[in-house]
Formats: sequence, structure tokens, C-alpha cells
Amino acid sequence: MATSKILKDALKIRELQVTLENISTDDKRDIASYTDKEIRAEAVYVRSLYSEGGTMCREELDGEYGVEEQRKARAAVRNLDKLISSVAA
Repeated sequence: MATSKILKDALKIRELQVTLENISTDDKRDIASYTDKEIRAEAVYVRSLYSEGGTMCREELDGEYGVEEQRKARAAVRNLDKLISSVAA
């Protein structure tokens, strides 16, 4: 199965990559078998973790783990927003 551009982009975002690996294990599916819409749905979920209080992602975004982790979190949010907007809902 060919890897889509959306999947390639998704795997470059650390938190989304981990989430996709976890759900693919739980679902007993290859990551490449997920549709762009399924990947988008997971990206929306991961993006929400940066907005909700009490999550590690939010703490990273708020700079609680240092400037470098905050920089990475901001980049992840930008990349998630870009990926989400590139796939029709």
C-alpha cells in the first residue's frame, strides 16, 4: 500500500505519530491502511490536547518544560493545524 502525503506529514509530528502507532496496534492495522480522513480525525484529537488544561501537551505549549519543548510544541500545533486544514472534514 502506498503511503499518502498526509500520512507522511502526520508521521513527522511526534505526538500524532505516537497516537497513530498506538491505535494501529490496538486496531491490529498497518498505519498505511488508515484513510486521510481517519488520520485527520486523529490529528484533531491530538490538536485538542494542546488546548486542554492538564495535559502534557498543554504544559509543553505553556513552557513548563523549558523553552525548547515550548518551541517544539508550537511547531507541532502549526503542523497539526496545517495537516487538519489540508484534508476535507
